[in-house]
Amino acid sequence: MFFIFGINSKREEIGNNISISCPSCDRRGPFRAFVEYSALSIFFIPIFKWNKNYYLESTCCGSLYQVSDEIGRDLERNIRLDLSYSDLKPIYENNSRSYTCPHCGYSAEADHVFCPKCGNRI
Repeated sequence: MFFIFGINSKREEIGNNISISCPSCDRRGPFRAFVEYSALSIFFIPIFKWNKNYYLESTCCGSLYQVSDEIGRDLERNIRLDLSYSDLKPIYENNSRSYTCPHCGYSAEADHVFCPKCGNRI
């Protein structure tokens, strides 16, 4: 009998409906939620998952935060959560306090909502 099996690390997005103020840049915006885990696969089908870690990534500045397993499981089930700063464990915080305009590439300060060069929303 012939078996194909392997152990892989996987990353899956579990939602981006979390909207809180970013602790790093103080902007309110959506966070992308994802889970990273290790999986045992047989015939390329994941059979067993372990070592799950849940993360939130800020879409405004790219800061990364880890959340508890309980909060992560609620995110997977699409349960609406009221998160606070104490629920977020910082992994990487982008404290540059400046933003690059996605339209023209101009680097603006954090207090600008619109780009001073082209006038588009940052």
